[in-house]
Amino acid sequence: MTRWAARRSGLWALTIAVFASGVCFGRADGADGRRVLIRAGLDSYYDDNLLQYSDDQIALFQQGSSPDRFSIQSVDDLEIDPALSVALENRMKGGRGWRMTLQGKGVFHDKNKTADFRSVSAEWRQSFSLGSSLALRGYYLPGFYLRQLRDEDAPPVPSPYRRAEFSLLIGSLSWRQRITSGTSAGLAYQFEHRDYNAEFVERNSQAHQGEAQFTWARPRGRGSVRIHGGYRMLDAKAVDGDELPGAPPDDPDIGYHGVLVGLDGRTDLARGQSWRIVGSLGYELGTRDFTSKEPTDRYHSGRSDRSHTVEAGLRWNASRHWSLAGSYAFTRNSARLGAAAPSSSEVGSYTDNRVGLGIEWSGVLWREAPKGATRPDTIEGE
Repeated sequence: MTRWAARRSGLWALTIAVFASGVCFGRADGADGRRVLIRAGLDSYYDDNLLQYSDDQIALFQQGSSPDRFSIQSVDDLEIDPALSVALENRMKGGRGWRMTLQGKGVFHDKNKTADFRSVSAEWRQSFSLGSSLALRGYYLPGFYLRQLRDEDAPPVPSPYRRAEFSLLIGSLSWRQRITSGTSAGLAYQFEHRDYNAEFVERNSQAHQGEAQFTWARPRGRGSVRIHGGYRMLDAKAVDGDELPGAPPDDPDIGYHGVLVGLDGRTDLARGQSWRIVGSLGYELGTRDFTSKEPTDRYHSGRSDRSHTVEAGLRWNASRHWSLAGSYAFTRNSARLGAAAPSSSEVGSYTDNRVGLGIEWSGVLWREAPKGATRPDTIEGE
């Protein structure tokens, strides 16, 4: 069994064990009981820069003079994202309880099928009295297409450019604590592992991210404001194992460190007896200072990136089961390359506009019958 296969097996074993333990748990006297929730969604997005190319790269693609550097049909694309999740939940007195969720998602593109992917995630969340909760989450994404990259070990003819893709495994642990009836704080840690295909093993990496957040909520769930900040560090392998003694390194080092800070909020814009319209707005700043010290690593040595993202959304909760949502996100990433990079290069700098529209259905598939009831409830809204 390969190392990556062992990790996948371990993730599935953990997921099955968590769900099995939840099914076996009894409920405490006077508890609200167990129930199974189901959620199905279908989102569509238009993205005007799917692979986040710089202006120079987009111009090169549109000229058509270097087809070996691209495996896409167009820079922009329409994507369809179906998702399905199932959760087992046990609610008890005093705000205590737990929920276990398993979700699968697909991303399918209209023109660029090469960028399609699928993912699966599992989450266990334990709620305690006094408004605190602990969540453990695992996420697995196999074969994510990054773009065509230059393989320094490949012969220049017919082309040194190869498909670069990776499998991603994420594990996270988060704690949330209510401070007052309208405020709460949280801490989170996330670990990521990326395994690239054989041509780019020097890009294999591990990332660590820590984050803190503070949330202020309006009464009766009518809105909230959240501020968050964190630190992220990625350590890459940076060698592929074929180095000659005394020769300068020829592999890129994509390692970096940086901060993440953001502010977002949501509020009810209108509300009826069985529906409401919610608006949201957010901003996030991310920095990446690359750690490569090799002058031969022209596109990473001395490089620093600054990313600004603005997101806006509008959601209509039409009933107990259905909701419709629209969204818009704009990202601008500015890369300052080191002295060794070509003076005219814009690699790493890009802008991206993303517009989305989605529909979602959710409900309770099964509920444990109260004591003395003759049968369990049928499907109902949350």
